[in-house]
Amino acid sequence: MSSREKRLLQLFAGMILLYAIPFELLPGVWGYLHGHNDEVQDLRHKIHRYERLLETQEQWQQRHREESVIADEVEASLIGGGTADLIGARMIGVLRELSAGVGATVKSFELPEFNASGEWLLVTQTVHFSIAGRRLYEYVKALTGSVNRFKVVSIDVRARGDQVEGSVKLVGFAHRPEGDREEEARR
Repeated sequence: MSSREKRLLQLFAGMILLYAIPFELLPGVWGYLHGHNDEVQDLRHKIHRYERLLETQEQWQQRHREESVIADEVEASLIGGGTADLIGARMIGVLRELSAGVGATVKSFELPEFNASGEWLLVTQTVHFSIAGRRLYEYVKALTGSVNRFKVVSIDVRARGDQVEGSVKLVGFAHRPEGDREEEARR
């Protein structure tokens, strides 16, 4: 190869490099670096988001456990029974046991009243009782502090010596019996 051919070859290689470096090589390298930086930034965002999710996951799991305990307590406080009559009878039985536990004498029970809403049944029960005056507070506390979480709606008492006679109206909740819901759906 002659020196002239070598020179032409060098000139041609220089022209290719002068074209390739600014128009091909640099944009390719720039695009690669810019794309790589975007990927790194995207990965950092994802890592940060997953770290936040892990933190909130623990909070949500704790909240779920707390809500499950509350739901279990509410479920345990409901009066069980397959029919409204059974629910009323169970409520009377529980009230009779609570009354006996604090020394109250149950004189009578009125018929329970039932009010349904959706899948819930509100049971209202009136108890006529007598008890030593000093034990009245314990009696009311026993009724409202039971597992069934009865709520006192009204109380009417009359003193007779050291005894107190009266009536207390309580409410409790139950799941509405399936038969009642099906009957309502047919109407």
